[in-house]
Amino acid sequence: MNLSKFCGVTWHFNKAVTINFAGEDRPPRCRLQLYIFLIISPQVKARSAAREVIATYSVDDIYIELVIQLPQNYPLGSITVESGRRVGVAVQQWRNWMLQLSTYLTHQNGSIMEGLALWKNNVDKRFEGIEDCMICFSVIHGSNYSLPKKACRTCKKKFHSACLYKWFTSSNKSTCPLCRETFF
Repeated sequence: MNLSKFCGVTWHFNKAVTINFAGEDRPPRCRLQLYIFLIISPQVKARSAAREVIATYSVDDIYIELVIQLPQNYPLGSITVESGRRVGVAVQQWRNWMLQLSTYLTHQNGSIMEGLALWKNNVDKRFEGIEDCMICFSVIHGSNYSLPKKACRTCKKKFHSACLYKWFTSSNKSTCPLCRETFF
């Protein structure tokens, strides 16, 4: 990876193919946003031998992954968008994101970085406003990758089903872990 001129990012896959993610044709503000996206947000890696770009997005200690494969005749051939690791997102919603990204890259002449920014925006919106489970203090459960869905009717806090089950069995009570009211 070559960082040039503060925020222009160019990845070279071979001598014939150069992908300019934040080129000089973009306004400085846009280039800066894409640069910040690369540095702060999901990790983006390019594998030149496999001709693919892998974006990894982390929520707590769980990773979501997206793979974009480039054909041998890129940019003439169609880019393939594949699902890497899907965690905390419903299958249908994930498929919709993959279709949206594939359509954007193939038929709307979008750049790969702008497509990754679109995917990141979708993931951000998915986990926006979801509070941590108050038992394990995580948004995504560590073993079954679920979101907190079981809410207490009194305090309105949400918990993972597995965390509540463990709480009920270890305490021998069916009360809310926070407000101690009976959990229905």
